[in-house]
Amino acid sequence: MSWILLSMASALLPAGIATSMLGTTPTDLHAIMAEFSDITEFQFDSRVDQYRGTYVSGHGEVDDVGSVDLLDAANAPDGYSYKVVVYLRGDHQLKAVVFLRSSTGLGSINIGDDYSFTGEIIDITDWGFWFTAYIQGE
Repeated sequence: MSWILLSMASALLPAGIATSMLGTTPTDLHAIMAEFSDITEFQFDSRVDQYRGTYVSGHGEVDDVGSVDLLDAANAPDGYSYKVVVYLRGDHQLKAVVFLRSSTGLGSINIGDDYSFTGEIIDITDWGFWFTAYIQGE
């Protein structure tokens, strides 16, 4: 009976929040991203597919804060108009773009600040010199 209630409760929650509110422990995004440096081009897509939708946490040095632009629009979920871009743990080869629904509090974040987040992986891209994880933030 409790499983049914838990399933019903998670079905009523907005996407991206259901898992976190039900007590799921987030996976460290930095650890996931570090795995990508040791795989081949042919293994990349299947590894990305494996991690899509994974509930993660991370933190890093803020590189940019603002509205979603044309470059990010393809990865931004509907209704997520703002972003915080961070270098995970200060590593300039591992970047996260965290999409947010609200701009509340973003005005007080400065370039270089440490920013912590949780959310779900939307996609991971290899840009040649760095990897970027796109995150649907909470």
